[in-house]
Amino acid sequence: QSRSQPQSQTQSQTQGSLASSFYSVLQQLVPKCYLLPMSLSHMNSWRFSPRKDYAANRLLAGILQLTDGTPLVVDETALSPGRLNEVGVANLTALGNVLQWQKVNYDFQYHTAEFECDLPVMVFSEGKSMLTVDCQVPLSPSASALPQTAAASFVSQLSEEQLRQARLYLGLHRALEYQLPGDVRQHLEEDFVEMRRADPEMNAELFHHLLSLARLVSLSHGSSQLSLEHWQRAKALEHQRRVRLKAAA
Repeated sequence: QSRSQPQSQTQSQTQGSLASSFYSVLQQLVPKCYLLPMSLSHMNSWRFSPRKDYAANRLLAGILQLTDGTPLVVDETALSPGRLNEVGVANLTALGNVLQWQKVNYDFQYHTAEFECDLPVMVFSEGKSMLTVDCQVPLSPSASALPQTAAASFVSQLSEEQLRQARLYLGLHRALEYQLPGDVRQHLEEDFVEMRRADPEMNAELFHHLLSLARLVSLSHGSSQLSLEHWQRAKALEHQRRVRLKAAA
């Protein structure tokens, strides 16, 4: 089951957003997940980082104190114009640390301690996110159906056996080890030289992103080693993503 939301959140606050629709699908596929609506009131009042209460001699739990492997869905579309207070700024910083460094800050009042975490994060935003993310993918939904409707339809059409197989697939592929064969490594090095020659924007950071994408493509096919076929597939996906980014700019 997914971690419960603070009582101040109601169903109407997230109903209808693409993030909540995606979250409803995710709930059917993984054992745990968490939806974080970034409304101004939530940002300015919720406690994202755990904090030590010395009077009660206990640690007060924070929103980001999630178990490893918990997908975190951030709904930035819930954020309305306004001003972040001191709590909101601290929460934004804490969320940014999870996104960039996979670390959660624990507030002990007199000092802050960082603890490593393993939280896959997906941010839904209108336009470029105010958060620093590793990968931006502009959505291109079908004109025949709203993404929210498509998500609900997807779940309703799956049988219990199909859901079981999907859950098994996601769990097993996340646990697979991954290797880069020597012959493929040599091909990638040569390919990088060619890509830099053909595209002035290609740099080491983009190539590293492409390598990460290739790893995910391989694992999604149940392969623990990168093949040239999966490498080409990753390059095609990355090309489509960059085309969308330029079109959305």
